[in-house]
Amino acid sequence: MKISQLIANNINKLDAILPDNQSLGIAGLFGSGKTTFCQTIGVF
Repeated sequence: MKISQLIANNINKLDAILPDNQSLGIAGLFGSGKTTFCQTIGVF
């Protein structure tokens, strides 16, 4: 999955390429946008 220029809450212009058919871990400090990122790409 390719994500281009994601802007949501505290995420500003994020570009990312996520692997298909593989496990993916999202880690970071509280308030860094982990939940926002997952909700935006449809994981939750």
